[in-house]
Amino acid sequence: MELREKLYRLRKKRGITQADVAERLNVSRQSVSNWESGSTTPSVQRLKDLSLLYEVPLESLLDESEMEGPEQSPAEEESTSNEGDEITDSVPERPRARLRWVRFAGIVVLAIVLLTLVILLVVHRNSTEEGVSVEVPLDEMSNGNLSSESLDEFNFN
Repeated sequence: MELREKLYRLRKKRGITQADVAERLNVSRQSVSNWESGSTTPSVQRLKDLSLLYEVPLESLLDESEMEGPEQSPAEEESTSNEGDEITDSVPERPRARLRWVRFAGIVVLAIVLLTLVILLVVHRNSTEEGVSVEVPLDEMSNGNLSSESLDEFNFN
């Protein structure tokens, strides 16, 4: 059994929350959550503290074999979860990673939209300050393709 599973089961067996463990070890609740999810591993000193808190030998925490003593099944563990627990107890890691990507993509799209609006504002402001100039290629004028109405549009005064 992995360390993260052992830490989770020992805490549940004691009937304490991640916040309780964090307070007793003088760490953040997120640290306890990260240890139990396997994102990080506690330091050697924290492992010693955990072994004292859970009243198990340090070797049993580090040994990859099964823990001794009665344990709950995973279904029973979920049914007895405490309200102070981190949401990571019930939310798998994959959807959380997807949520991070969706949030990141949303921020990128928002930044692109804002940048586009700023560019359009600057272009519009420049065109209204300078006046709109219409360029007519000389070959259209020389071919006589311009009608009298189109010439009226241009103010040559």
